[in-house]
Amino acid sequence: MPSSSVSFEFSSRPRSRPSDKSSGHDVFWHPSLLDPPPHNCTPGLITLLRRALVSQHECGHIQRAVLCTNRAVHISREDFDSRWGCGYRNYMMACAVLMDQRSQDAYAALFKRHEPPGVRSLQSLIERAWEAGFDEEGAGQLRRRLYDTTKWIGTVELFVAFTYLGIPSQLADFVLPRRTDTEPLIDWISDYFSPPDQHEHSSFRGIWKDASAVTQTDRLPLVLQHNGHSRTIVGYEINRKGQIVLLVFDPSKRIRPPLRHMALSNFKWSEVGSVAKDRSGTQKLRQHFTQLSLPRHPKHAIPLSSDSRPTKRTRAGATAVVMSRVKPEVIEVGSDGEAVEGAADDHVSMSDSRNLKEKYQILWFPLHDPLTEQEKDARRVITSAKIC
Repeated sequence: MPSSSVSFEFSSRPRSRPSDKSSGHDVFWHPSLLDPPPHNCTPGLITLLRRALVSQHECGHIQRAVLCTNRAVHISREDFDSRWGCGYRNYMMACAVLMDQRSQDAYAALFKRHEPPGVRSLQSLIERAWEAGFDEEGAGQLRRRLYDTTKWIGTVELFVAFTYLGIPSQLADFVLPRRTDTEPLIDWISDYFSPPDQHEHSSFRGIWKDASAVTQTDRLPLVLQHNGHSRTIVGYEINRKGQIVLLVFDPSKRIRPPLRHMALSNFKWSEVGSVAKDRSGTQKLRQHFTQLSLPRHPKHAIPLSSDSRPTKRTRAGATAVVMSRVKPEVIEVGSDGEAVEGAADDHVSMSDSRNLKEKYQILWFPLHDPLTEQEKDARRVITSAKIC
């Protein structure tokens, strides 16, 4: 039973039973539920991360940081989807925070009409969207079959699913000349998380919790796709060198038990407005969070919407790496050495994909009213805002 006045109950498993016996691990949870989260769901990490960032600021390691809502949940892959499930798990993270937000209570009823979010239920949902005429191009590329497969999906497929549900989302595309020239992307992300008086063109209307160096906002996380892997952006920091470091939840990473225990403890206390005071381990906490460190130079912010002509769907490049940190001109593969999913570009082979410009795509939620049937029909052909 949920703790709020809005009732939305789900059965814990999909109706059908996939052949890989994954249904027992495909359980959806969100913070409004009183039931304890499954072992791969960890709420409360944003509160811990904020505390660690405050400590880092006090030590002079960062200038400032901004975080999304503290109701964001990290959902990691399971064994059955460990090599291909990042898109699905990012979908579940987005659903968890959408179910918990209160700007649009009507979203809960939209989710309730379908099976609870999960890997296999999302596959089934996308197939039903294809049957209804959504994203004919993508359906053809995936041969109109997704359920009970290990096919990779990305932000475009998540857009299709949310549109079919009636939940507004938007895609933003960034095509950059080289890996170190990420200024437009960084400007856009920082503009998204920043208050309106920080950027002239910002459309942000969220509420800042305080004006300290480490700021908590009510903004929802973003889903970023790049190099065949997708992750959920939960904020950013500016280090002492002035570089933006994106803070992300990577579904390919599992939260270690001690950190999860600490997060759950803080999450329970946060329900009554209190936070555990134990500051032990804050120096090591940030090691558990994937970070993308990107160079940025002062410039005007990029607005969330663009006057550029919308572009059709784009797919990620073929090269896939786990990035625990990205320093200027250097990419380090994650220390766990795990392979992650990638999706080949529609028209480019693996051998020449490295010569392409860098492509990034962001999925975000404006929290507008649910889509009407007419608005859903207008989104059957997938378009995105071309920022650069």
